[in-house]
Amino acid sequence: MKTKYILALALSLALVFTLTACGGRNTASDTQPDAKLSIVATTFPLYDWIRQVLGDRAGDVDLDRRYAAAVAAGTKDTLVFGDRFPFLYLAGDYGLDYYAAFVGCSAESEASFETVIFLANKVDELGLGCVMKLEGGDGKLAQTVVENTADKTAAVLELDSMQSTTSLDDDYLSVMENNLRVLKDALK
Repeated sequence: MKTKYILALALSLALVFTLTACGGRNTASDTQPDAKLSIVATTFPLYDWIRQVLGDRAGDVDLDRRYAAAVAAGTKDTLVFGDRFPFLYLAGDYGLDYYAAFVGCSAESEASFETVIFLANKVDELGLGCVMKLEGGDGKLAQTVVENTADKTAAVLELDSMQSTTSLDDDYLSVMENNLRVLKDALK
C-alpha cells in the first residue's frame, strides 16, 4: 500500500514538473514587441515543408500580430461577402462580424433577391465602403449587392481563400500578406 502511495506521488510530481517546465511568463514577444518568430524544425521533412510554405522569408513571419493590428486600427469591424464565406476562423480569431450570401463553402451560386437586398442594406446601415468576393469568381453577385446600395459606390474587394490554388506563382506568405492589404482596405 505504501509503495503505491509513493509511486502515485512520484508520478504526480513528475507530471507537474513536466507540464510546467516551459510555462515561464516572460517570452520574447512579452519583452520585445518587435521580436520575430523563430521556427525550429527537428526533422528535415518538417524543415523542408516550412521552407516550401514560407520560402526564404521564414524569419519575417509575424502575420498574426499584423492581422490583429490591422483589425484594431480599422474603423469598421464587419465584412459583407457577396459570395461564399470560407473565412470563419479569420473572423472569429480577430473579432470580426460578417454577413455573406452563402454559408461557409456552400456550392450555391444563386442568391435570392431577399439575400441581395439584406446584404445591400447591411452595407448602407454599417457605412461600409466595400463588398467582398473570393478569388477566381466573377464578382457578379458582389457587384449586384453594390448596385442595390443607396449610393452604389462601394468597391468590390477580393480575398484569396487558397481553395483553388493551381499556380506556384505565389507562396502562402505572399497570399496572406495580400489578404492583409485587402483587409486593411475593407476595414477603413
